[in-house]
Parts: sequence; structure tokens; C-alpha cells
Amino acid sequence: MARQLTFINNIAEYKGKFYYRATVRGKTRQKLAYGANSRKDAEKMLKEEQRKMELEQAGLIKPSTPVPLSKLCQLYDTHNKMKNRSKVRGDKRKYIQEYWGLNKDSRLIKRGDIEKWQVWLKEKKNLSNSTINKYCSYLNVGYKLAIQDGLLENNPLNFIPKLKEPKENIKFLTKEEIQKVLKALDDFPRFKNFVLMVIRTGFRISNVNYMRWEWINIAHRQIHIKPQDNKGGLDIIHEISDELLRIFEQIGIQKTGYVFPLGLNGKPYANPQRDIINKVFKKAGINYTGFHIFRHTAGTTLAENNIPFKSIQAFLHHKDPRTPLKYIHLVEYNQVKADNVIQDFISS
Repeated sequence: MARQLTFINNIAEYKGKFYYRATVRGKTRQKLAYGANSRKDAEKMLKEEQRKMELEQAGLIKPSTPVPLSKLCQLYDTHNKMKNRSKVRGDKRKYIQEYWGLNKDSRLIKRGDIEKWQVWLKEKKNLSNSTINKYCSYLNVGYKLAIQDGLLENNPLNFIPKLKEPKENIKFLTKEEIQKVLKALDDFPRFKNFVLMVIRTGFRISNVNYMRWEWINIAHRQIHIKPQDNKGGLDIIHEISDELLRIFEQIGIQKTGYVFPLGLNGKPYANPQRDIINKVFKKAGINYTGFHIFRHTAGTTLAENNIPFKSIQAFLHHKDPRTPLKYIHLVEYNQVKADNVIQDFISS
């Protein structure tokens, strides 16, 4: 449950921020006192809000203009593009639209409404806590942008804590499982180079599925993926090994178009997770799903072979330098091995 504010003389303080609760003729507004550095500042804002409500109720000024949820989604998508993230999050609108409708006035949504939405997402749509948190994050950013633009004054998600997510159980393929995958690929010749590219680079599936020939520089043996084409928002330069060069040569070098036009009309495949790799795993007798396991396998393999985490970060093109650290938890016997190294050092 969200934390309840404790108001004293209609002013509350929480984590260094001040909130006020204005009531006029039975109508109540509870807001964050933006810019308030003290209770005195918050009290001034409270009086201003009460005066504004009085004028509105007297018909002397018009209430603020409705801000539909569609506007928050639009603000988020525009912000995403400005951050060099080319993919808009239309999928995040799906359950916002189904539950409220995109014409719903965002000013009328309260904290309790958000909590009821979370329950609906969990019970009716059977979504995990982590997925629900992503939906809330999407809406939260929309509210924050609307507040910055002066369209809204309140964000009902301010006191909605993240739902607890289970600790990530990161899986990776063993050497034996990789060999089974390679063998199973013989039955999927059309997709073999596609999957091999994911295995050898550790790229995200989106980077491979939407890879274009203009990203490939054979002369300098580099793959260059610009920030707007990469989920992490980084400028990726990946060296082309001899194995990758053979894959490109086998496909046939072209000047334009997609490298792997496996879908309809020379476009990327619509659902490579479901229709490609899951079938390969099933053929190989491996109980995994999705391409991302190859990315974890690459990181784990490098960690097991004592590659520094800075180098793992560079290879996988992680934006956060802390991300590769999670692979250390996957490396068995690391603690024992470290203890033995120290013991050998001090005993010599």
C-alpha cells in the first residue's frame, strides 16, 4: 500500500518534500508543493490554491484544461525520441486504454485509482509485478513531463511504491547445450546465420533482427549501431571477427536493405522469439525460451574465463558499468578459486 501522508494544519512533509491539502466548500485538493523549501512556503501555496478554488467555484476563473491520457502517452513518446530511442512504446498504451480509455482526464486519476489499476493488471491480465512496474513507470514519466510543461500540477504515482519483484534468476547455456543448439540449427538452414550472429556477438535480438547493411563496414571490419537504433542508447562499434566475416560473405554483401530480411516483403521477422529460437530450443531438447539467454551466456562465459568486467561491459555494450557484475554470481567455484589464489600468493 502507498504511504499515507500525515497532515498538520493541512501541510505534510515527506522525504524533504512538502504537500498541502486545500479544502473549499467541501471540495478538496491534495498537491505536492513544488518548489517549497519550508512549511512557510507550502502554507503560501496552500492559501493561493484555496483562493484559486474560491474563484473557480464563483465562476470568476475557469478550472484548468483537461489533459487526456493520450497526451501523456504523446509526451512520453516525444521524450523518448529526443533521447535517441527510436522505438515508441505503443504496447504500454494497451492496458491504459483498455482500463481507462485514452480520453480519460488525467487530472481525475487519484492514487487509489492507480492501485485499483495495478490489481486489475495482476488479477485480470495476469501480469507479473515487474511488468506492472513498467506500465506504472511509463505513466509516471508522462505525468512528470506534463507537470514540467505546466499542464498538470499533481502526479498520483508519487506515492505508489514499486511492487516487489522476484530476484532475477539469470540462466545461461552450458557448452553442451550450445553444441545441441548448433546441431539443431542444421534443420533450420534459413535461420542459421541469424541465430549464429546472436550467439557470436551477444547482441540484443533487436540489433540483429533490424540490422542494416549500412551498419556494416567490411573494409574496416566493424559493425556500427547508432544510439537511436540501440535499446541502451549507446553508440555501438563491434569488431567483425573472422567467423562473423564468413557469415556476411555467405549471406552476400549488399549495399542497402536489411541483413536478415527473413519476414514478409524483405522486412525483419515479426516474431523471431516465438517462430525461430523457441523451435530451435525444442528441437535441441533444451527447456529455455527467447534469444536473451545468449547474451547472458556470452557474459557468463567471459566471466568464467577471467575476462575483466570492464571488458565484458565493452563487449556487451552495457550502459551501466555495474551491469556486468551480476555475471559473477553465475560463475561457480569463484569464491573457492579466489581463496586458493590468495592462499598460493601468501604461501609462496
